[in-house]
Amino acid sequence: MGGFLLPERAKEAITIAITVLKNCSVVYNSVDLSDHVVSVELPFDIEKLDSTAMGANTKHSAPGLRDHGIKITFLQDYATSKVDQTIGVDAAANPAPSRTLVVKPDSGAVAATNPSYTATVFVSSYAPIAGSVGELQQAEVELAIASGDLARATS
Repeated sequence: MGGFLLPERAKEAITIAITVLKNCSVVYNSVDLSDHVVSVELPFDIEKLDSTAMGANTKHSAPGLRDHGIKITFLQDYATSKVDQTIGVDAAANPAPSRTLVVKPDSGAVAATNPSYTATVFVSSYAPIAGSVGELQQAEVELAIASGDLARATS
């Protein structure tokens, strides 16, 4: 008789918390653009520095600087206080101004289950027109940290 037996403690119900991203909050320079967000990515990338020395049999690494290459895709809108009038103007400025960005997984209050991520950023890349015939026009934006760090808050 074939079969797989679970250990006694594994037979108990396992509950995990999952989040479906469907009401993300994105506020750029005090302008709420959440209703235009298609996707958002806030990576916590840390540069990996080679610290291998002579005589080692294994590569060694040391943590370097963080790189938060923030990417947001919006449904494009050229109206006042919408995507192009808010982000496009900053992208066209030389130099690009530093602005505050606040992102939360849900538009509700900041909490342990709904952390906010805040940073001072500038527009490093902006595609004001992107799409193919018959598709909704999107605007792809990349933001870079201008000063400080990407801060996480839970209250």
